[in-house]
Amino acid sequence: SAGCALTTGSGNILLGCHAGCAQADGNMTIALGYYAGRNGGSSCGIFMGFATGQQTSGNFNVMIGATAGPCNTTGCGNIFIGQYVGKLNTEGKCNIFLGACAGCSNTTGDNNIAIGCMAQLASATGDCQFIIGMGSNKWICGDSSFNIYDKDGNQLNGGGGGLSNFTESENTSSPNNTVAANRLIATGSGSNIDAVFQPKGTGAFLAQLPDSATAGGNKRGCYAVDLQMIRPNAACVASGPFASVAGGCGNKAGDCGFVGGGVLNSASYWGSVTGGCSNDADSNWAHVGGGHNNSAGYAGVVAGGQSNSAGTYASVLGGGSNSANGYGAVNISAGGSAAQGARSTAMGYYACTYSRAGSISMAANCATFSGKGKVQETIMQLAVQTTDATATVVRTNT
Repeated sequence: SAGCALTTGSGNILLGCHAGCAQADGNMTIALGYYAGRNGGSSCGIFMGFATGQQTSGNFNVMIGATAGPCNTTGCGNIFIGQYVGKLNTEGKCNIFLGACAGCSNTTGDNNIAIGCMAQLASATGDCQFIIGMGSNKWICGDSSFNIYDKDGNQLNGGGGGLSNFTESENTSSPNNTVAANRLIATGSGSNIDAVFQPKGTGAFLAQLPDSATAGGNKRGCYAVDLQMIRPNAACVASGPFASVAGGCGNKAGDCGFVGGGVLNSASYWGSVTGGCSNDADSNWAHVGGGHNNSAGYAGVVAGGQSNSAGTYASVLGGGSNSANGYGAVNISAGGSAAQGARSTAMGYYACTYSRAGSISMAANCATFSGKGKVQETIMQLAVQTTDATATVVRTNT
């Protein structure tokens, strides 16, 4: 029954049961195999194999392999080679699919290339796509803008096919024989050339690709700078706008915050931490210079030390377990002291100003007497503003 419907068509070769049986007026078509080109009526096509191109009416197709292009209708100019190649293609044209089941998800996309067993395009309806791979894995692929990507999604063609103002190199000589060092060297006619790596628009400048996991971290904020290479979780990044993390491990920077380095430090709202470990400056204009486990509040400063804290406009020089929680208070003690009064000053060891505003407390070693402020000298300034000669009791501002 091969070519049983042939009327005016000429130059055809139809061999096999039901091969080209609907071919009436098509010319110069070759259909070889059971059901090959069965229901179509195309011209200048080649169909070889069981049920190959059995629905095809489009012209200039080459389909070779069992059930290659079985759903193709008006698609033309396609080259399908392999079993089930282009299985769902209906109207797509000028596609090249090579390998068993290659491009089998494509339906109406044009000018695509898929090479490899079960290699699939990114879109079933997209045009000008390219992939070489096997199944869900790939060696290389391309998009409709003719960009080329490697298996990890890295763009290979860049901004025009190569670097013209930099020279790249790899060094494996000692001391780089264990961990190789790759570098870019600025090149040009000038004796001195700046090297600029500039993000586009509001983009961030960072050392690792965000992946919402521990390896790459969460997405960075706009205009952020994040050069940190390691973190215990995805949240340890420069997440806020204008945030900066210069390095270290496990550091965080929120809105306009800055962390210079160290480990597990945090800063935001124009706050900053220079370094150290487990310090935080997460309040407006707060600053911690370094040390361990220090905290600064609104416009407060802790220069260093350990387990120190500074409140609003307050400051702690260093030492250990010192606090300046009074408004504008200052603590310059060696340890264990508290400047609790507003604008008070604590110095020495285990000194305490309590709630006495403007007072200065000095202690040498009150820890011997079981508690801060037990043995100390306190200076208090008492005053009152008067308008006449009437006797008035002086007081602190409290």
